[in-house]
Amino acid sequence: MIVIISTIITAATFLFTMFKYFNEKKEARRNTEFDQYRQVLDRVAGRYPDGSPMVDIQQISAVYQLLEFQKFKCVTLPILVHFKEQFDEQENSSFSRAVNDVYAKLSQN
Repeated sequence: MIVIISTIITAATFLFTMFKYFNEKKEARRNTEFDQYRQVLDRVAGRYPDGSPMVDIQQISAVYQLLEFQKFKCVTLPILVHFKEQFDEQENSSFSRAVNDVYAKLSQN
C-alpha cells in the first residue's frame, strides 16, 4: 500500500514538474516573440533603439516583416491605418506602397 501511495506521489510530482517546465518555456517563447515584434515596430517607425533615424529601405523591410507576426494582427492593423492616414492621396513612395500592401495582405486573413 505504501509503495502505491509513494508511486502516485512521485508520478504527481513528476507531472507537475513537467507541466511547470513546459508552461515556463511557452511563456518565455511568447515573451521573446513579443520582444521581436516590438523591435520590428520600432524599425517600422523609422528609428533604432538608440533613437537614431533609419534608412528608408530598412523601414520598408520592417513593414514587410510584420507579415510574420500574424498573431499580433489586431495591433498591427491600426498601426498601419495610422501610417496610411499620414500619407497624401497622391503619395506613391516605396514606404507608402509597402504599408498599403501589408495592410491589404493582413486584412485578407
